[in-house]
Amino acid sequence: MKKYIIIISILLSAHEGFGQIITTIAGNGVQSCFDIMQPATDAGLGGPFSLTIDDNGNLYVADIGCYQIYKINTSGIISLVAGHGPLSYSGDGGPATLAGLNQPTGVAVDHKGNIYIADNLNFRVRKVDTTGIISTFAGTGVSGYNGDTIAATNAKLSEPQNVMVDKEGNVIIADASRIRKVDSNGIITTIAHTDLAFWGLCMDTSGSIYATSMIFVGIPATPQNCYVYKVNTDGTCKIIAGKDTAGYSGDGGPATAAMLNIPFNIAADKKGNLFIADYSNNLIRRIDEAGIITTFAGDGAFGYAGDGGPASICSFTYPAGVAVDSIGNLYIADEGNMRIRYINTKATGLPQSKLQSDFNIYPNPSTGKFSILVSSAKLESLQITISSMAGQVVYTKTISTNLASEFKIVTPGVYLVTASNTELFVCKKIVVLP
Repeated sequence: MKKYIIIISILLSAHEGFGQIITTIAGNGVQSCFDIMQPATDAGLGGPFSLTIDDNGNLYVADIGCYQIYKINTSGIISLVAGHGPLSYSGDGGPATLAGLNQPTGVAVDHKGNIYIADNLNFRVRKVDTTGIISTFAGTGVSGYNGDTIAATNAKLSEPQNVMVDKEGNVIIADASRIRKVDSNGIITTIAHTDLAFWGLCMDTSGSIYATSMIFVGIPATPQNCYVYKVNTDGTCKIIAGKDTAGYSGDGGPATAAMLNIPFNIAADKKGNLFIADYSNNLIRRIDEAGIITTFAGDGAFGYAGDGGPASICSFTYPAGVAVDSIGNLYIADEGNMRIRYINTKATGLPQSKLQSDFNIYPNPSTGKFSILVSSAKLESLQITISSMAGQVVYTKTISTNLASEFKIVTPGVYLVTASNTELFVCKKIVVLP
């Protein structure tokens, strides 16, 4: 018998079709700052630009519209990590939430839980330790380059665009036309250098570094040389995607023959796929292990549409950042829509069943206690699974259809509730309030 898969949002109607399902997990579309300590789906954002995920599945957002760094925990609650709002440089030695940042364009977390921020127009990389205290990790505050093999705090940086941490704990910085490394002793070196400006950074499971790059010329500024590089161990850079001219082309063929249009950020999954935030094309592109490029998400149109349906037909407005979690799910900083979008790469959307209206959660939102009722003469029982937005299972239970079953969750947050058997897979969100 045909297995139906239904993905439903409590806020937006679902779409029929095939492909991975996209949803919004943060941002309400209203530009706002300090909307914290609440479900991230209810919070306003300013301009989410870059994303990273820590070892525990928490998502961090570098927001260039609010000059802040946010954390979204695995229960879907948003909190402030760093930045008090107005662009400035201040706060070293004190709480990061009271510090001034100036266009934070990148964020990374090491295995100990320390957070690193590419504080772009302060020409510094800032560090927030596990107690929440901020300091300057690299840079003097003066734009430029004054050499290597010196203390990172004495080194000039030229608009650090992004930052990441490698397996050994070294901090890697996309510093204009250089990729630089700060080792465990705080010494900075250059590991790659080109004539273009590096923007996004990622590392695959083998330790290879990938970086996006481009330049802007003329008035108004026009992007050129939109590339993805692989950084070799000898410091040379090999172009693996992109052309001299910005644009959109190449899907289904070698990425080296494809055109990109402002590829700001990049992420790698455990299988070796690379995901590119193709900003001005309003797309997420993917390069597979064979070097073939395709469009993974987006229809190329400006807008906000498609939640609850296939990612292949959704709309973005300047997607700037991407991150991949430990099981391969994709997170997208949809900057122009002031939202964070999520693609469950394991779920596919088949034609919807009429049973979608038979799956009810009430009350929703709830204060922790809620009931689930599946009213259908076609089904006898269903397995209920309740998971955090990061995929961590918090509750499982088998229920009988046509009988209301009660559930209780004590931790506030946004959860996914799935009901499944051999014929059906249904998913809805439940918001648990304090």
